Amino acid sequence: MPEAPLVAVVDDEAAIRDSVDMFLSGLGYRVLTFESAEALLGNIPSGHPVCLLLDVRMPRMSGFELVDELQRRGINWPIALMTGHGADVARAFAESSAADIEVFAKPVSSKDVEQFVARSLAGVT
Repeated sequence: MPEAPLVAVVDDEAAIRDSVDMFLSGLGYRVLTFESAEALLGNIPSGHPVCLLLDVRMPRMSGFELVDELQRRGINWPIALMTGHGADVARAFAESSAADIEVFAKPVSSKDVEQFVARSLAGVT
């Protein structure tokens, strides 16, 4: 039986990571959570289709900086930026980026998360 598609979640707030993990796991996805951009960069999943749910404002490396670093490394996952502040700035970044990026204002609705993941991983088994 093929493995379920993989979703990575990067957010410095444990409650958000845990809630997204429980929700997406309940839908049948495999979920990896990371408390920082650096934690993801140190453990990048390989060989698996991945989409990324990413907080914009985090200590040390921001979500914007992580997107830039992933692109520099040739990693082109679909990304949803989640932000509680500056949604317009995040949208401008998304429009100027070469990455496939959507922007969601926090609190992010479960419907938005489900639709983003389903679109991003459509046809992946």
